[in-house]
Amino acid sequence: MTEGSGEGSPIGEAAYHQARVSRRTLITASAVGAAAAIGAGAAIGINALTSSPTPIPAIPPSEDLMVDHGILKRILLGYREVSRQVTAGDPVPIAPIAAAAALVQTYIESYHEALEEAYVFPRLQQAGRLSGLVRTLLIQHDRGRHLTAGITELTADGVRTEVARAALTRRVDAFVRMYEPHEAWEDTVVFPAFREITPERVFAELGERFAEEERKLFGAGAVAHVVDRVAAIEAALWIGDLNSFTPSVI
Repeated sequence: MTEGSGEGSPIGEAAYHQARVSRRTLITASAVGAAAAIGAGAAIGINALTSSPTPIPAIPPSEDLMVDHGILKRILLGYREVSRQVTAGDPVPIAPIAAAAALVQTYIESYHEALEEAYVFPRLQQAGRLSGLVRTLLIQHDRGRHLTAGITELTADGVRTEVARAALTRRVDAFVRMYEPHEAWEDTVVFPAFREITPERVFAELGERFAEEERKLFGAGAVAHVVDRVAAIEAALWIGDLNSFTPSVI
């Protein structure tokens, strides 16, 4: 992508119509299809918003991405519990780990990360900001997709042997170990820098466009639907009660 590709301000309107695809639809869409939709929008460029949407209540785009990180954090808690159960010799919780991996693949990797790669990282690179960190984050996105594919393959086979159990815990643990700092660096370094280099008007337009497209195309409550799926995974792993994480002794 290059600066100046299009008319007007720094974000392509057509790109957003393509990229801000349904949170609800992506949960059931194929990973390839979701990535292709975002990639097609990104190819139009990040410098061509030609009309302003009707103002509606919206959260800033960086905060929107951080909500996705909250969803990922809860999935990571599920991965930790899967690793604990398998390491303890309990039966492998195939259904919840498979559901968690599917959600990571379709929602986090093919949607959330694709948006970062299409709109956040290119803007930082064009501004000459955080080039080394962005390079690391891109590598980690790729490694994460390989780990998720491995987890999906193992669960599809039923994790029937001790070798498979050990491989599952290695992949789950590696995913958690990488993504906890990954999202922490994005929340505390990348997203603030993205906010800093994005003009106020454009940043506001992005938030409005996010909300407008989500409501117009997919209706209200899309994020709640994703959270419900995460909650079902937590319940299946017996970690659905937040109070269970409270220490009993100080």
